[in-house]
Amino acid sequence: MSSITPEEQARNQIDQQLMKAGWEYLGKHINYDELGTASGTGYIEELETETGPVDYGLLIDGNLTAIIESKPKLESAAGHFQQAERYVKSVEGPHATGEDYGIPVAYVATGSQTYLYDFRKYAPTSRSISSFHTPEGLNRLVTRNYHGAQEWLQDHPASEFDPDLWDHQKRCSDAVDKNISDGKRRMLIQMATGAGKTRTAQAITYRLLQSGFADRILFVPDTRKLAEDAYDSFSGYDPTGAPPFRDRYRIVNLEEEEADRLNRGEVVITTLQKMYYLLDNDEVDFQPGDFDVIISDECHRSVYENEGYGGVFQQFDAIEIGLTATPTKRTVARFDNNLILKYGYEDAVSDGHVVPFQMYALETEITMSGVIDDKTGEYYPPDALGSEVLVPDTHRKVGQEIRNQMEDENELTLIFARNDNHATRIVQDLRETVFSDKPDNYIQKITYKSDRPNDTLSRFSDPYDPSPAIAVTVQMVSTGVDIRPLKNVVLLNPVKSPVLFNQMLGRGTRVYDDKTHFNIYDCVGALEYFEGVPPFGTLDYGSPASSSESSGERDGSDEKEGPAIVDVPDEVLRSEPVFPTETGERLTAEGFRRAFRSDVRAEAEKFQQEIEEAPDIETANNALRAHLQELSRYFVPVFLEKAYEPITEGEEHLLIDFVNEALTGRLPKFSERVEHTRTVLDEYEFTEVEQEYVELMAATAEPPNGVSSSDFYDPPLSNIGGLKRANKEFTTLRPQELIDEFRSHLSSLIGNTISDPSNLENILASNRVRERLKEELLDELQAENLEIDEEQLSRILENSVTVEVHKSGAAEEFALSRSAIQESYSIMTGSTVRSTKRKPPITARINVRDALTVSSSLLTGKITSDPTAALIALYILKCIARPSEEKITKHQAFTYAVGWESVEQGAFIYKDDLTSKTVDASRDSAMIDEITEEAIEKAIQELERIGCISMEEVDRGVMIWFEDEFDVEYTVSET
Repeated sequence: MSSITPEEQARNQIDQQLMKAGWEYLGKHINYDELGTASGTGYIEELETETGPVDYGLLIDGNLTAIIESKPKLESAAGHFQQAERYVKSVEGPHATGEDYGIPVAYVATGSQTYLYDFRKYAPTSRSISSFHTPEGLNRLVTRNYHGAQEWLQDHPASEFDPDLWDHQKRCSDAVDKNISDGKRRMLIQMATGAGKTRTAQAITYRLLQSGFADRILFVPDTRKLAEDAYDSFSGYDPTGAPPFRDRYRIVNLEEEEADRLNRGEVVITTLQKMYYLLDNDEVDFQPGDFDVIISDECHRSVYENEGYGGVFQQFDAIEIGLTATPTKRTVARFDNNLILKYGYEDAVSDGHVVPFQMYALETEITMSGVIDDKTGEYYPPDALGSEVLVPDTHRKVGQEIRNQMEDENELTLIFARNDNHATRIVQDLRETVFSDKPDNYIQKITYKSDRPNDTLSRFSDPYDPSPAIAVTVQMVSTGVDIRPLKNVVLLNPVKSPVLFNQMLGRGTRVYDDKTHFNIYDCVGALEYFEGVPPFGTLDYGSPASSSESSGERDGSDEKEGPAIVDVPDEVLRSEPVFPTETGERLTAEGFRRAFRSDVRAEAEKFQQEIEEAPDIETANNALRAHLQELSRYFVPVFLEKAYEPITEGEEHLLIDFVNEALTGRLPKFSERVEHTRTVLDEYEFTEVEQEYVELMAATAEPPNGVSSSDFYDPPLSNIGGLKRANKEFTTLRPQELIDEFRSHLSSLIGNTISDPSNLENILASNRVRERLKEELLDELQAENLEIDEEQLSRILENSVTVEVHKSGAAEEFALSRSAIQESYSIMTGSTVRSTKRKPPITARINVRDALTVSSSLLTGKITSDPTAALIALYILKCIARPSEEKITKHQAFTYAVGWESVEQGAFIYKDDLTSKTVDASRDSAMIDEITEEAIEKAIQELERIGCISMEEVDRGVMIWFEDEFDVEYTVSET
């Protein structure tokens, strides 16, 4: 018995595949010249041509449409272009390309592999396909006018087809057109959550269908709920430049409709899971040509070649377009590294398409240190919370902190739990305690195990009447769900997947009514875990979001016995806003203010010029906003308002005010700007009528710009004659000139900057400092007059002034020590000071470089009784001494000053270089004797010990870094 050859094996399998695809056997060994007598649709074996026999010829209605070249089973189907080209040039059919090719396509097959060559100039590139097309599919392929489709796309750009698209959506659609023109078959689009991926997909779908490039398109959302949303969204798509989508094309949602309706729609919407089920169970006889384009939303999840659901896409001979906000390396690789558009979260925030976020670090003793079961003695680490152990009081403490932060108790809040048991317990604990005054439906669970979760999710995401107010989920709501009103995202699941982390946070980004931002409450240290990875930043990780690195995969696998319940008291250790940076570092409010001040002061002249040249506050704010975005995309009003909240105490401030504070140390209120404007305008010798107008303008001025000519037509200005009387009786300035001056002065810089050391010297040398401190003393002592002389006042000021100093900023405000005032005043006067309630400390700031330039007090080792000199010395001590009880010698101060002046911010100096520079500087200084190398060595050691510098030994020597900022309070002692 003879064995079957590899080529015979291949042909046997090819025969079976052809019959399965609907091709009938029409005969064998037929000469090409005799095809005129052939009829029917099917295949011919051994079609004889002038260049040799073709293994298979495919006929549709008697017309030769394609050929198949068979190769032995063990060979690769790819790499046979020359042979395929030779055959298609030797025959001719009704679909000749006009480029010497008698038929447009040829297959090369081995029975296990099939490769398609399309010889048309404008057709997509040749490719591997799962099997042969059906006669209907092949006929659609060869009759498709790719050239005409591309011309249509060029003649009907997205900007004209749908003018309402955002700019990045138009760019995306144009990029798809370009890639199609270039013959690319896989394209990946990275677009921020909330930035309009679905609308972009609709525009792409409509244009590809109308151009004739595609006849049927498969849209694959991530969940059944998203499939329903996509169906409604496609049905309602009504671009300005074309008829409504539903009027021209049929849409089928396979999640809701029977599979036999598959052929009734040009657009088919279904999840990958549903497609996998239909394929795996042979419920639908899918063929390679059923879809011409596949658009997969949230494609970062499972779209990986030959793995699980990802194999679904390999069934179809289709262009693939992937949409995601969070691509991994594997996602990008899956789409042939062809990332055609990258539109990140920060871009979307800048363009106003999504809202920024505010992060809060919410830590409790148990979430940070774990818990001991007081009944069994077993210790559960923080990672076990939610899975192995549940601590009700942790849930209560977290819930109470969130409620305390809420501006409106109906703020939509989404809590991510670790698994279904965890979610159930959170709901129970919050209902029974923190929100016991609310009805039970105020807080509900939305997991795959809850009753009708999709219905609850639909109500929760309803933009008009969302309910419940608080939802607890695991991963069911982690991706793709559009919850526009969502204000708070709470992380109680210690997520380890960076993609899932970003997807969770992405639920809150949508723009909605007057929503200015959304809040992220991190209760599990996720921000620390992802240190260096800004939320929504570029993620460079290799594993898919659905991998097991994410805690609580699909609501988690709850233990059969359930987690332990440890009902012990917990304590909140930290609850404060934290702020992002481009490096991924998280800053406290104070740290963020420092960074802001430092960056603004580094470009002080440019900021001052922008303020001086602006005719009004609105114009100034626009210029400042653009400038700040160049420094950091996080220097936006929502972050600045939150960072300055401890200082503003509820007062509203404009962007110009925060820049003002960074430059001068003063954070003016709008009323102070109005008063400043009144003071400047008082330089004019206004008539009585003009003065009356000025006073009313000041009394009615509102932010941002104060007044406009239209205000003259409304009370109270209209009550005294309005613009008509002003035009008639004004003599000093014309009405519009007065308005312009008012608006211009309103947007002025309030206070003195210390960019120039002389400004600082003038501030401290003036009586303003002394008078301000006198007012503080009088207020503290509840007295109308001070029963002390100037010398005694100086001693009190020395004893009581406490200053908070940063490396950048201005010397403007001072805080007084109540105890020092009371003690000093009592000793000097013999009086008893009444107890008063101390006001919150007022801070002052100084620039290190300016302080070193202005003051010689520290370097000469002299602190006099003069309060101005004492204040200057305090500033410098604050900048270079830590902690406050440390004494700083003049050698240490001089060494620090030389080193600090010698390096750029963030740079270092080698120890031997610092030593030689300090020796040289001391020789040239009139304020200090020459310092020996031994003394400098000792000074450097002490500076490191007290935290002013840090050192690291390397091959070249010892590198020294100078600390930029110190959080030290320093009070001058009586001695």
